[in-house]
Amino acid sequence: TQQESLVAVTLAAGGGTVGVAGAVGVVVLSTQAWAKTGAHVTITAGNNAAFLTRDDTKVTGITGGAAGGFVGVGVGVYVLDLTKDTESTIASTSSVTGNAGTTDALGGISDGTVDLTTGFGFAPFRGVAVQAQSSENVFGLVISIGGGFVGVAVPVGVTLLHVTTAATVAGTISSGRDVSISALDDM
Repeated sequence: TQQESLVAVTLAAGGGTVGVAGAVGVVVLSTQAWAKTGAHVTITAGNNAAFLTRDDTKVTGITGGAAGGFVGVGVGVYVLDLTKDTESTIASTSSVTGNAGTTDALGGISDGTVDLTTGFGFAPFRGVAVQAQSSENVFGLVISIGGGFVGVAVPVGVTLLHVTTAATVAGTISSGRDVSISALDDM
């Protein structure tokens, strides 16, 4: 499990006969969260086996430029470039066995349901689970104020999201109960 929480605030102000203010905020964030077997790995569990990856990201960006005068020019620019890679993988030359020999269950495994109000559904699970889960909560606000006889305001906000969330089984899985393979992303 991995979490990132970032708050970026950039402000500028200017005044005079010709007042000019420019604020530029740029956030570049790249994350990787992986649960992967290597090559030629054999895993045998008497009960449940799980490869679980989770990455939750929260970004808040506020940028503002305000200027006043006979001529006032306020500029605010905010750019967010977020790249995420969240993967759970059983490699092609690997095998995983979960005998699920007891009544103990894994928690937090997707049951395949989605509710528009509460999001993804989860339930107790017995067997082998391969799950990648990612969430992105992004808020950006750009404010520009230009005041005077001639007032100019230029707000620019750009958000670029490059998100990969994958659950992959290239090898073999054996289970005494069930097998769950899920990739979940919540933006």
